[in-house]
Amino acid sequence: RQFTVASLLGSLQRLEALGVAEAQPKNWARYGLTDTSTGVSLMTGSGELITRLWVGAPVPGKPQRLYARGSSNDALEVNKPSIDTLPLTLDELVELVPADTGTP
Repeated sequence: RQFTVASLLGSLQRLEALGVAEAQPKNWARYGLTDTSTGVSLMTGSGELITRLWVGAPVPGKPQRLYARGSSNDALEVNKPSIDTLPLTLDELVELVPADTGTP
């Protein structure tokens, strides 16, 4: 899949929380939300963080939902199929260029 920055931003803009699991939780790990969780960051050209989306664990009893954390300090529930369409690795985001083999 190839994505442009514009389509990625559009996808993030359409992403909506389906519910609040807990407002300002003390234990984010309970939702699978840690500093090492899968996520995406939006930064300025100088590297200043604008916003970040963390994707956590599946919501028990709701197979189509995942826990997530956005700009707020709330643990949210989001639609898993919406998250599945986002490129969450560099390989999914950019078109891979074959390595230069050094031969003409």
